[in-house]
Amino acid sequence: MLFRSGVPFAERTISTEDDANALQRVTGGRSLPSLMVGNQTLRGLLDTEWASTLDLAGYPRESKLPRNYQAPPAMPLVVRPPAVAEAAAPTRPPADLPAAAAPASGIRF
Repeated sequence: MLFRSGVPFAERTISTEDDANALQRVTGGRSLPSLMVGNQTLRGLLDTEWASTLDLAGYPRESKLPRNYQAPPAMPLVVRPPAVAEAAAPTRPPADLPAAAAPASGIRF
């Protein structure tokens, strides 16, 4: 419906308990689909309710997007941290950097 109407949107996936908890915090429930337009959240899909909300927000009823517009790929609701193996790799200062210049935490500037 959003794509057909020409409403740009960001799709989020719910695949982990962290995602489900974030959905609960953001929308006040765990039902899908959910639509957030400004401060208003709609849960479930009722075409007339979604259309009315989009009309009130000022979105056009017909697409004004370019014909070749593609919505961005769906992303998880909660950003996942990098893999643990990458985070656990030790950080060493370059050989030409004096040891005193490297902070104890391993962070280099």
